Amino acid sequence: MRNNSVLHRALPIVAAALGKKLGVKVVMQGQTACTNGSTIYLPALKSESEHAPALWGYLTHEAAHVRFTDFDCVRQANRISPLAGSLHNILEDGVIEREIAKVYPGAVKSLGDTAEHLVQEKLWMDVTPETANGMSPEAILSGYILFHVRCNPELANQASILEGYRDRFRAAFLQAFGLETLLGLDAILDRAGSNLSTSDTLDMTKEILAYLNLQAEAQQPDSGNSKNSDQNDPQQSASDDEDDSPGKGGGTNDQNDDSSSDDNAETGSDDSQGAQDGSDDDSNQDSGASSAEGSDADSADDSPNGSSASDNAGSDAGDDGDDASSGGDSANGQDDSREADSGADGATSSTDTAGASATSGTPTPDQQDALKQSLEAADDSNMAGDVLQPLQDAIEEEVRKTGTDKAASSIATAHQAGESFNHVGDGSALDLEARSLTRKLRQQLQGLVQTSRLDREITGRRGRNLSTRRLCRMKMGDTRVFSRREETLAPDTAIHLLVDASGSMGYEARAQMASVATYGLAISLQSIERVAVTASSFCGGSTIVRSILEHGEQARRQPGKFLIVPQGGTPLAPGVWHGLKSLIAAGAERSVLIVLTDGGAGDYPEAADAIRKARQAGVELYGVGIQELAHPELFDDSVTVTDVRLLGKELFQLARRKLITG
Repeated sequence: MRNNSVLHRALPIVAAALGKKLGVKVVMQGQTACTNGSTIYLPALKSESEHAPALWGYLTHEAAHVRFTDFDCVRQANRISPLAGSLHNILEDGVIEREIAKVYPGAVKSLGDTAEHLVQEKLWMDVTPETANGMSPEAILSGYILFHVRCNPELANQASILEGYRDRFRAAFLQAFGLETLLGLDAILDRAGSNLSTSDTLDMTKEILAYLNLQAEAQQPDSGNSKNSDQNDPQQSASDDEDDSPGKGGGTNDQNDDSSSDDNAETGSDDSQGAQDGSDDDSNQDSGASSAEGSDADSADDSPNGSSASDNAGSDAGDDGDDASSGGDSANGQDDSREADSGADGATSSTDTAGASATSGTPTPDQQDALKQSLEAADDSNMAGDVLQPLQDAIEEEVRKTGTDKAASSIATAHQAGESFNHVGDGSALDLEARSLTRKLRQQLQGLVQTSRLDREITGRRGRNLSTRRLCRMKMGDTRVFSRREETLAPDTAIHLLVDASGSMGYEARAQMASVATYGLAISLQSIERVAVTASSFCGGSTIVRSILEHGEQARRQPGKFLIVPQGGTPLAPGVWHGLKSLIAAGAERSVLIVLTDGGAGDYPEAADAIRKARQAGVELYGVGIQELAHPELFDDSVTVTDVRLLGKELFQLARRKLITG
């Protein structure tokens, strides 16, 4: 193909081609973006849309979900709580984008371009010191985790684009939830790169929820031991009841004790007499919670910026948790304040010393309340769960305002062409008739090819054959008297046969003639070296475009697929777009589209536009009229077959003028 830039700007074709590379089906239709687990549906966005360049990253991301996400785990996360569903999706997005980059090298650039587009268009949620107080706790929490994961070099690795978002959300997180919560969460998130599957991301989601729940229930110096651990968050308890993996969720203290301290295993939920032994259970669970705080804080030692603060937190929670009260008091002291200030400076450059001091140590009551609010949030619209949801919303809104792209609508059912053709029979009768009528055509085409390739005689000073016409040159000292014939190799040619299967083809045995013509052309052209042939039909039935012959298939092995079943109208445009998609997939130097039809297009303006774009891209278009051809002006050249006995002759005339000699 000489110039396919026009077609590369046709979103439906590029989307379908990219989907094929990614191993998924892609259809552009309607006004919403969604997937059913095997096919990705994109809104019919206009090619000139400002969001068009970002569509490829969106498609790559969704294809990665289709290929790598275990949707059973997704449903399990959503059952726990809205926050769990959002956090799980954030962690999963990082893993699938890493995996798709392994099988599709262009994924990194596509995803990066899309991220830059969202930054430029200010589509992502953002936070500033001025807006942090008005942002919901769940938005701050999910936003920080989102951009922390996006900047992880082992996952999405988009720090060069998104580190500003991460730092701003980190400052807001520090103010809302405290330094100890930040360092402990970072220690968990730093291991996100080791997640290998959707199950791993679900386990990490439960670990995060368990840790946040412990922080929300951390004792304050003035709270003593009066808090009853049996008064857990009812939403968390209900979530854990729904969880199929007990012991890993973040809903109940029993589960938290299991995950943080083996010493408190005997206080688990198996004891149904918690009300009778309340005082003992309370003391055990409080001790377990304090120990878990120390354990989680100690785990932050691995973080290069959290050593002094985590050591301080660990010492506060030491001695079996008996000194939790005194630890809280010391966190407000001068020495510990200086240590916390140092930790805060390491955690974020955007927080001053006073801010770090105010948020150091164990979460304050206000910060605990903020954590509880985030864990109990039931509206996921405030959470940053799906990294590309803002882009999807913007695209859908644009399509609703500007209308659907007609070209995209025309090719909306292009991937349905992969369905099997409805066989009327085994095609043996068609095979016999077509072979008989096109035998001479095949012989003529072979001779025409051989003649066109033996282009000229070449003379040289060496060889085996003397040119008697040039022997006289010897007298003049010219020794170029040896000759050879140079064979001119024709360019690789891809030909797509597009046959009309509309209801009008049922008149005067036109469907039979079209079947014979399409099959005869296919077997004749496939006999020519360096020519690849594909075929499809179009009609106004339930499936607009049906595949007849795919790349690499031999027409002679499946004649039954060429039998035409007339039905519906004549939607030529979708057929043309599907044919162009097939030609692009072939990647040949020369592309030819042959349309076999009996009448006019029912969607003439759309069909004319599709043909015009194809012609601009260097595709040659020829028409074969079956009994008649209503719009010959649409094609570069055409013939009309009125008698099936003249089929071979008419097709040879077209081939001689255009297909072989070009």
